Amino acid sequence: MNLNRKWVAVGASALAGLCAAGTAFVSLEWLRRLAVGREAPKLRVKTETQEALQAAREEYAEELDAGVEWLENTPHADISITSFDGLKLRGHLYTYPRAKRTVLMMHGYRSSWKSDFCGAAREIYESGCNLLLAEQRAHGESEGKTIGFGVLERYDCAEWLRELTERFGDLPLYADGISMGATTVLMATGLNLPEQVKGVIADCGFTSPYEIMDRIFTAHSPIPAKLVLPGVSLYNKAKGGYGFSDYSTLDAMADNRIPVFFAHGDADNFVPLDMTLAAYEACKAPKTLLIAHGAGHGMSWMVERERYKAMLADFFARCEA
Repeated sequence: MNLNRKWVAVGASALAGLCAAGTAFVSLEWLRRLAVGREAPKLRVKTETQEALQAAREEYAEELDAGVEWLENTPHADISITSFDGLKLRGHLYTYPRAKRTVLMMHGYRSSWKSDFCGAAREIYESGCNLLLAEQRAHGESEGKTIGFGVLERYDCAEWLRELTERFGDLPLYADGISMGATTVLMATGLNLPEQVKGVIADCGFTSPYEIMDRIFTAHSPIPAKLVLPGVSLYNKAKGGYGFSDYSTLDAMADNRIPVFFAHGDADNFVPLDMTLAAYEACKAPKTLLIAHGAGHGMSWMVERERYKAMLADFFARCEA
């Protein structure tokens, strides 16, 4: 009888252990999918950040809608490349007659090539630029199940730049990114890029996956980020191919020699301005900084359009002098 009780206790302990392990695995998988999965779990409640982003775009809705219409109706070629890990990535190429330069545009986290660049694409194109608007891995028509927060996408950026040098030869080349796209292009400077790359444009990028997740998690969760993020990062390293602290824009900027145009709104409540300021301070290359007063996340172009355009034109001129 005592022996039976002993084995019942052992079995119960083992079952409890398996249940705890299963619960931990399910929790890690849910959190990983929420942060970096292509199909994120649905959240019922909108955060203050999401509401602020929506409100900022609604103010310029008519202009942004016109920009989307221009992107959709202007003749362009849909092209693709294969990533370093075998994914088919889609891009949309707008070729300007007798172009002065080519600009690669990388959109942000859970966004799209249309929504992030609909405000600026037409005017940059009409200033004499070819445009390639890439679809980031695990977004839109590009393959992939895991968002890389720039750590993986930097290799995609480098591959797109090599593709553009094959198409346009010695034409000056720029990598332009917004939000996670800005982090992507900054991180890409740590790779061996074509010599035609004359500059990088980084609008409201974050410093690293870990730091931006820590900020967001701390703002919207009652559970301390330090209790959750290390485990999710380690789990994602095994399943998604990278850890959240594997690389940062500060790592890239420490050795970068490519000129950088930094932009950020001082009313950004998603990616804090101090992240761009930290990257700006770390950058060893020639650099330009535009702080758009009153601009929320990704809205610097819309809020300070004329100053942004003038500073960007000057940046192009200096990089190509």
